[in-house]
Amino acid sequence: MRHESTRARVQDRAKISARRLAASAQDVAGRAAGFAGQASASMKARVAEASERSEGFGQQILRPLQFWAADVERFVRDRPFEAVAVAVGLGYVFGKLIGGRRKLPTRS
Repeated sequence: MRHESTRARVQDRAKISARRLAASAQDVAGRAAGFAGQASASMKARVAEASERSEGFGQQILRPLQFWAADVERFVRDRPFEAVAVAVGLGYVFGKLIGGRRKLPTRS
């Protein structure tokens, strides 16, 4: 009989501990959800702000490039042979700069 009462007490304590653990887990989950919601809202605000800044920055860069592209297009239309010569020359120079000095493999 004594063994049964000890067993019942252990089971009762285990149930109480399980309920406390479940309550603690729910509390932690609720706090984590609140924190995640706050972090999400903060991140959304930061992304929106960065998007607005980058849009203005993109416009600042694109405007001069559009004028430059129009000038290049006009030059190519007015002087096609000179444009080809400039392109070949620039290709040669960039190829030398990027490629460096490569030696052809020799046969042994």
